[in-house]
Amino acid sequence: MAPTELAAVGDPNNLAALRPVHVGLFSPFTRFWHATGSVGLSDKSGNSAARGEALSLDVERKTPHDRLSAGIAVHHESSQPPGGTFQATVEKYFGYLRADLYLTPQLFTFVLTQQERDRFQDLALRSTYTAGLGLQAVSTPKTDVRFWGSAGFTHESCLTSPNDQNAVAVAGYSLSQRVGPATLAWRFEGAPSLEDLSDYHFRSDASIGTAIVAGIGLQIEAINEFNNRPQPGVKKHDMLLTTTVTYSIGH
Repeated sequence: MAPTELAAVGDPNNLAALRPVHVGLFSPFTRFWHATGSVGLSDKSGNSAARGEALSLDVERKTPHDRLSAGIAVHHESSQPPGGTFQATVEKYFGYLRADLYLTPQLFTFVLTQQERDRFQDLALRSTYTAGLGLQAVSTPKTDVRFWGSAGFTHESCLTSPNDQNAVAVAGYSLSQRVGPATLAWRFEGAPSLEDLSDYHFRSDASIGTAIVAGIGLQIEAINEFNNRPQPGVKKHDMLLTTTVTYSIGH
């Protein structure tokens, strides 16, 4: 068995207590994997009524050689005017799957797919598939900074407008910084069409979370989206702010 297929588990200050374990896709889980789920609920009644749900799950496996990450998020809100019925005012779904392979400790290649649905952006489904290269600028137990560039294509199935498909270039970065019990995370991506650079959109996802006790925490997240050429009748800019309770396991 190659040394890269082994990991040591135990108290690092007690060498006699360390024991070797085989490195597999899901083992040792707490050494390489990290998962965070969040939930936020609201219910307003009285002169007006409103209900909201925000759910998300993010999973990541990180080793010196590769990084696998996946996530899903659901945001839904509905309101009831006096004498009326509940009607949806926010309906967003987002999912992604990404695999990074490190060529050196700083340089990596990756493939990524993202799936988005937003009723109020007239999106039945926006599917994006890209591949590219990235730079690991900083990687420490408290700080993770990465930059990347890629190319691929996006297919948009719209609810009321004709479908659209474009070749796109994507540039982005991600930052994760731990300060005591709090973690600041910020991910940004911009994607212009290769056929027309004035046709572009970007997505910024910033959050700050803090651990409270036994894996339970609190998180505030701001999602900012801008589409320079939206469907007719749709505004260019969307911003969503959520507060959720989180639960995390793993490294």
